[in-house]
Order: sequence, then structure tokens, then C-alpha cells
Amino acid sequence: GTGTEGAGTGTEPAGRYRVAALYSVCGLLLFYRGAVGKAVARLGPDSAAATDDDGGDDDVGRGAALTGAILHCLRECTDSYARSLAVHSSRLAAYAASSSSNEGTAGLALSLVSQLCEVRSNSP
Repeated sequence: GTGTEGAGTGTEPAGRYRVAALYSVCGLLLFYRGAVGKAVARLGPDSAAATDDDGGDDDVGRGAALTGAILHCLRECTDSYARSLAVHSSRLAAYAASSSSNEGTAGLALSLVSQLCEVRSNSP
């Protein structure tokens, strides 16, 4: 499987998957923002790459626009992450009550934290 099975069924694993996926996307957007920022800095006015006859200033402008777009996406993604985390947290007691295992709310919360740690350790 892809890990997305049941992602819309309202089960605890599906909710945990959604929170972890959004966390991962936020991390990737932060990584890309940093990479674009470094590339734009290399194209800045002090760089040999940014001369009047090679269009360097246009590259810097496009880099700034790309950084702005990444930041916009990052804001939307962090908002979605926060909302999903709040919904998942509010449902922990219901998840624990309906679970066939004896895992309580603390165990379910620990499972989420463990999954987020795994996502973080596997990201760039």
C-alpha cells in the first residue's frame, strides 16, 4: 500500500497520516524556501552572475517571486497542519474508545509524535 488507504474514513491512523503528511509538506516548503533563498543570494547584485547584459536582475526578481509563492503555500500548509492537528487531538478520546486495542489517548498521542519524528528524520 501507499500509506493512504482509509485516509478519508475518519479513523485514527488516517487522521495521523494526514497530520504527518501536512507536517512533511511544511518541512519540504521550508527546505525549498531556503534553497531558493541561497540561489537568489548568489544571483544578487554582488554576484558575477547578475550583470546587466545577462539578465541577472530578472533572475533575482523571479527568485523573489518564487520565494513569495513558497511562503504563501507555507502559510496555507501550516494553517492546514494546525487545524488537522487540532481535529485529530479533539478526537483522541473517541479513537481510543472505538479502538480494538487497549491503547489509550496517551498512547495514540505518542503514536502521532513518533510518526512526526520519523517524518522529520527522513526529510532533507
